[in-house]
Order: sequence, then C-alpha cells, then structure tokens
Amino acid sequence: MRYLTLNKSQHKKNEIFRSFELNFSLLRLDQTNIGSNMKILFFLSIVLFVPFLAYSQGLNSNATHIRETYPDEYQKTIRAFAVKEWENDHTMVVYTINQQSDALISLIRSFKSEHTNILFRAIQEWSHSGYKATNIEKFRELSIINLEQMIGIYADWTMVKYVYDQQTAASQAY
Repeated sequence: MRYLTLNKSQHKKNEIFRSFELNFSLLRLDQTNIGSNMKILFFLSIVLFVPFLAYSQGLNSNATHIRETYPDEYQKTIRAFAVKEWENDHTMVVYTINQQSDALISLIRSFKSEHTNILFRAIQEWSHSGYKATNIEKFRELSIINLEQMIGIYADWTMVKYVYDQQTAASQAY
C-alpha cells in the first residue's frame, strides 16, 4: 500500500500546502501480493459477470422448452407473471421466466405421489392473486403431475418448489 503524508503549514490561513512528503518507509510493494490480488480481482469479476451474461442473453433451455411446447399456457402463466412483476425491466423479466421455468421443471422431476397434499397446499399458498380457486379446481382435475397439466396453474413456482422441498424434508424427519 502507499501512504501519503501531508504536512500543512498552519502559520498563515490561506497558504496552500507547504510540502508533500512521501513516507517511503511505509511503502512496501510485494510482487506476490500484487499477483495474488490480481488473481482475486479477476476471479471476482468472472463470478459476478458470468451470471449477469447468462440471464441477460435470453431464455434458458427449460424456459425455451416450455415456450415452444406450450406457447399459450406459457404466455398466460409464466410470462404474464414475470411481466406483471417487472413491467419494463426486461432483464428481470427474463431472469424471472428462467427461475420460474427451472422451478417448475425441477418440481415435476422431484415430485413423489405420497407428497401430493404438500404440493396441493403449496400451490394454494403461492397461487397468483385471484387464481386460488381456479388453481384448486385445476389441481383436483389432474390425473398425473406432469408439465402438460401443471403449466396451466397460475402460481409462483419458485416458492411452490421451495415450500414443497421444505415440507417434504420435514415430513421425513420424524
């Protein structure tokens, strides 16, 4: 680190600095610290920048699959939820769509029929505003938990997945 010591003259009010003194006894540049600091700075810049690029580029594979396979339901549920949340912040809309899509796909993959009631309660709790009754009706009509049937439910899938994971883990703990 470098330290700069300023000696001010206090004899006259308006006099600007009389002298500058570099305190070379405190100046110690160690080449290994510079290399180490540069490595840390490079690593941090990559860690902070790469996720930004991943979400600012566009939809991920799960979101793209849902959009292409179920375009109407995608528009009405996942995309509508993200646009309502973030309006004109397009980066956050894409981020939310990706998160919702990942959560929904992950939930379907991890679902076990013995935890149907846990999923049902989580969907009720995290239904979009005004859609709780519709979601209850749609859920009761489901014959199987799959993407084709779940995509029509209006819910915050990241929170449904979180609650489902927490409750299933807790139910197996005792």
